[in-house]
Amino acid sequence: TFARIYNAPSDQIKGWDNVNLTLTLVNDGMGLEIVGFIKNVTNEKVIADIHLHDESAGLFRNSFYTDPRTYGVSLKKRW
Repeated sequence: TFARIYNAPSDQIKGWDNVNLTLTLVNDGMGLEIVGFIKNVTNEKVIADIHLHDESAGLFRNSFYTDPRTYGVSLKKRW
């Protein structure tokens, strides 16, 4: 993909793979739900977007990277 409509080589954003995992365990009898997740399993750090500022700001580029690996667990109880 390209960051701007001009499709210049300097605007090209390389493709990347993203792996996310979620595991959900449910016990309806007890009203419990446990969810574990991992986001960006491979912990790839790639440019996801580029923004070119105009001449008044000095024509510099901002690069936006993917989030690092994150993980967590949630627990729900229903009565």
